[in-house]
Amino acid sequence: MKLLMLSLDRAILVAHSPQQEKVFRYGAAIHELHIILFYFGKRLPRRIMLTPTIFVYPTNHLFRCNPFYFWRAFRIAMRIIRLHAFNAHRDAVTTQDGFVTGIVGYMVKIAFGLPLQIQVHIDFFNPRFRKESFLNEIYFRVACFLLPRADTVRAVSHCIGTYLTETLHIVSKKITVLPVCADMAKMAHAIPMFNARANYPPHSFVILMLCRLVWQKNVDCALCVMSALFTDYPNVILVIVGSGPEEKYLKNRARTMGIATRVFFVSWTHNTVSYYKAADIFLFPSRYEGWGLTVPEAMAAGLPVIAT
Repeated sequence: MKLLMLSLDRAILVAHSPQQEKVFRYGAAIHELHIILFYFGKRLPRRIMLTPTIFVYPTNHLFRCNPFYFWRAFRIAMRIIRLHAFNAHRDAVTTQDGFVTGIVGYMVKIAFGLPLQIQVHIDFFNPRFRKESFLNEIYFRVACFLLPRADTVRAVSHCIGTYLTETLHIVSKKITVLPVCADMAKMAHAIPMFNARANYPPHSFVILMLCRLVWQKNVDCALCVMSALFTDYPNVILVIVGSGPEEKYLKNRARTMGIATRVFFVSWTHNTVSYYKAADIFLFPSRYEGWGLTVPEAMAAGLPVIAT
């Protein structure tokens, strides 16, 4: 079997990252894996070989928001399908979402007859998702159009699967509920690469968040909670590991609230084990979430979890 994957995850190009290791496991299960990667920034080679059977094809856009992505990705898909002789009876195309990559996957299905799988990693039907931005409202409408037209749908939670069957009326046999997997044993027995506690005040009680710094993750709420806690528990600190568009705003908010010395911002890293193992509690206050991989990871690392 040959699989054409449309992905948004740039981390598959990062050596030894969990995302790349997951791709290797996918590739080991099939004959060939071809990944078209939505990519903007410094130009990369047209084709990157990760293994003799796994290939990545960056779209190489100059800017993140580029309407030509769809056509460029579709042209790359045409070239792959023809060059590698994809067969509609044994090969398939899978997309990471029902929005941007889903549109291209549907174009491929129409043009070449390949069976289409759409993966749903986010609860796009959540009212908070739709109200977050006008773009999200468009995404919602696109997903409602594309998902019933897919041959199979992979949902990361039963909640999403239920919505697909009860609201979009997708037959249950087309839906597979498969959460994003964490290697629990590996996390439980992992040895930290460094002692993160050395960067904090002595005898601190560490509350940890690992997330993108976006509105969805509700970090501003966590800051309000910490402001209240610091009054009665001066040894409590909050460590936020992540990056994103709200980083500057959140740092300024921490300073305005007078808690900047008790809140530590750390740029995103794939070495999450060292931070899990140095914490006392894991905090997960998202406004909406498809699955939340960091929750089972934190539990595997031995942390109690407080989550919405």
